[in-house]
Amino acid sequence: MVYQLWFRKNMPGLCLCLFLMGLAFFCSFSIPSLGLISLSLICGVVYRNIFSVKEYYFEGIYFCSKKLLNIAIIFLGFNLDLNPLKELGIFSVSFIFVLVVSTIILSFIFGRLMGLSGYASFLIGIGQSICGASAIAATSNVFKGNREEVVASISVIQVVGILGLFFIPTSLKIIGYQFSQEELAILIGGSFQAVGHVAALGYSFGAKLGDLAITIKMARVALLFPLVIFLFLWQQNTEKRLVKKKMSNTFPLYLVGFVVSCLCANIFSIPKDLGEILKIISHSLLALSMAGIGLTIKFSNIINSLSRGVLLAAGLFLFQLISLFFFLVSSSHMIG
Repeated sequence: MVYQLWFRKNMPGLCLCLFLMGLAFFCSFSIPSLGLISLSLICGVVYRNIFSVKEYYFEGIYFCSKKLLNIAIIFLGFNLDLNPLKELGIFSVSFIFVLVVSTIILSFIFGRLMGLSGYASFLIGIGQSICGASAIAATSNVFKGNREEVVASISVIQVVGILGLFFIPTSLKIIGYQFSQEELAILIGGSFQAVGHVAALGYSFGAKLGDLAITIKMARVALLFPLVIFLFLWQQNTEKRLVKKKMSNTFPLYLVGFVVSCLCANIFSIPKDLGEILKIISHSLLALSMAGIGLTIKFSNIINSLSRGVLLAAGLFLFQLISLFFFLVSSSHMIG
């Protein structure tokens, strides 16, 4: 009886989210640079703002946007490979870590100066510095904020990433600096926020460069694991000081699951076929939850913050490129 009631309440919204994810899947063949997760979000927003969403859909939409997002974060841990951190060496990993942290800090500072909320500023910094939509989805539940800011953050990060695909090749011609394959791989893998963008640009210069760029990108993705833990502990400590009373240090179940799944994936040898299945499940659940989030958003609520968000993300992207350029130049001088 309980299950029947749950299905009756949730199935309409769940089916709508599944339909939009399926639509996004077919669109991804035509627009591969955006990816399934971002396209699902876009489909949800477009549908919400063109068609009328009946009240009986919202129970299932809430389930997708909240409950399934937590489950997706747990499965996301299985996809985090920490081995690229070992491959790059302590010097390169240290620089990438400093660049990630400084990008997030600068995003918060300049985002607030530009009139964005602290939540949106953090999400844009996290998305730009680590791995776009996945990083934003994984960290969005740590801080208290509204769904419009999640959508706006993912949108601006994608816009800047696509613009970067045209900006980098043009800039290389203008600068005239002769990058080696390794240097160019570091520049691409260390700056672009989406793995798809790194692959698209990296492999256009050859298979070897593309493989190295992906390795560097995955090293940034691996930093999502300690970042999520740190942000949660920092948020708990901040709330304690603000309310001046003892609060529970208990980790939410989705965060415990995320930690356990990440540790399992990196300690134990997971069969390749099982790993691929877990990756598909994680990707699909994230896409389904993004479709649900998109269905809760009125475009008029995010349009004002989009222009400022794009400007902030573009500035962060340039900061990453300039930092990486000086890192490469200084490294070559030290070697020389």
